[in-house]
Amino acid sequence: MSETVSSVERLTHRASRNTSSAHQASSLAQSACTVAVRGGEVAGRVVATMREIHDSSDGQNQPLSTVTDP
Repeated sequence: MSETVSSVERLTHRASRNTSSAHQASSLAQSACTVAVRGGEVAGRVVATMREIHDSSDGQNQPLSTVTDP
């Protein structure tokens, strides 16, 4: 009987540790997800800014007219 009680206590302890580890893993996964979402938002803003720079510089390579042009 005492062996059975001891085995149940060990199993209960292991189950408790597993539960704790699962909660920690879930928390870490949530944090990683949050960081990934923020990274995606930042990358989107960078792309938008680069597009604006590209679009605003499209006319910069056009030759300027001079005073002598009609």
